[in-house]
Amino acid sequence: MRVNELLDIKFSDMLKKQTLMIDTNSSIADAASEMIRNNINSLLVAEKGKLVGIVTDKDIVKAVANKLDPSSNIQKIMTRTVITINGDEDVLEVLDTMLNNEIRHLVIRKNGNIVGTITRRDIISYILLFSKEWPSSWR
Repeated sequence: MRVNELLDIKFSDMLKKQTLMIDTNSSIADAASEMIRNNINSLLVAEKGKLVGIVTDKDIVKAVANKLDPSSNIQKIMTRTVITINGDEDVLEVLDTMLNNEIRHLVIRKNGNIVGTITRRDIISYILLFSKEWPSSWR
């Protein structure tokens, strides 16, 4: 795969896993358990089916470090501003959005519906996977 082909990949085409949501009435412990059970590092937070935030493993680590009670409501630690993309962006646009907003997760929406999330780790893994096909002079 050539570099320009990599840049043409749309992230909505890469989605393989369903994005999980947790209700705003859930606790920090509930969120941590759900992440461990599903081997994921973020959950979208919904209220009456509507996206209102995101909580990540980093948020939970901060809560533990600050000795916040695990039974506390998830709303105490969630990020309320969720940045979304439409999935038609290329690799550089997605990375630029993440870096400029100092975030590790982006939500992908199509026709107003959430279809998945993308993380910096997903992007790096994808690039590394396909870099094996690049000529050695490009590496």
